[in-house]
Amino acid sequence: VTIPATDARKQANMYAIYSIISAFLVLVLVVILIAYIARYFIRDIKQAEEKIIEYAVTDFLTAVYNRGYGLQLLAREISRQRRGLDDVSVIMIDLDNFKKINDTFGHLVGDKVLVEFAKLLRQSVRDYDIVCRYGGEEFLVVLPGSTLESCRQLAERIREKTMRMNIQADGGQVQISISGGLARLESEDTIDSLLKRADDNLYEAKRRGRNRIV
Repeated sequence: VTIPATDARKQANMYAIYSIISAFLVLVLVVILIAYIARYFIRDIKQAEEKIIEYAVTDFLTAVYNRGYGLQLLAREISRQRRGLDDVSVIMIDLDNFKKINDTFGHLVGDKVLVEFAKLLRQSVRDYDIVCRYGGEEFLVVLPGSTLESCRQLAERIREKTMRMNIQADGGQVQISISGGLARLESEDTIDSLLKRADDNLYEAKRRGRNRIV
């Protein structure tokens, strides 16, 4: 008995080709699916890393830099100044009678004052200036490329804007003022000596009656 095998062989070859093509398409789909999942997984990891970095360098309440990172950036600017690239001036700012605000209106209002004042600072300085929360109600502003006179002019504008801030509380409008101490980096300065001079000027401003820049 003779059975022609040509058609069966062709059909078998077609099945083999279809199987290879199908396997290839399945492999491509699997690779695309893995790449798609990996892309979003990597994106989520990067976003998590960015958040971790942000939390590490930012003050949780006011959203300006925290003290540790602010001092790191100040050290960088001092290094630039040592290479003859820029002047560096700083403003040490303290909210006047902040304890009285907390005692009169409560800590939630006190927190709101800090948040609004930090926002005012960020809006008042240049993009490359450095603003950090130095202590409870104390802020440090680092001004690369600023002379002491331009630093003083900025500090006075900030002081005047602060007096016009409109923060309402149950007990009435919160009156806010600041005292500020300025210092310009000198050739013999360290971070500590620069900040001490600014801090001494801040306390001199308070000694003279507050709401002033020294």
